[in-house]
Amino acid sequence: MTHTHQIVSRVAALGNVSVVQPFDAFCDAQTCRIVKDGRSLYRNTDHLTMDGVQVVAPALTSAILTSWRTIPEH
Repeated sequence: MTHTHQIVSRVAALGNVSVVQPFDAFCDAQTCRIVKDGRSLYRNTDHLTMDGVQVVAPALTSAILTSWRTIPEH
């Protein structure tokens, strides 16, 4: 297990935490995409381009909305 996976597992175990794995949006069982439809998904090794953001945005939006719905109304 990588260091990143250890951190994510520990945070997720705390409960009331949404974990979004952006790699799930870019990778399948064998390959991680760095280009989609001829457009780069990464600006450099650590930052997404706007096209990359569009790939991961649905997962982030879903996690945010799911978490938002669990907040009690005051």
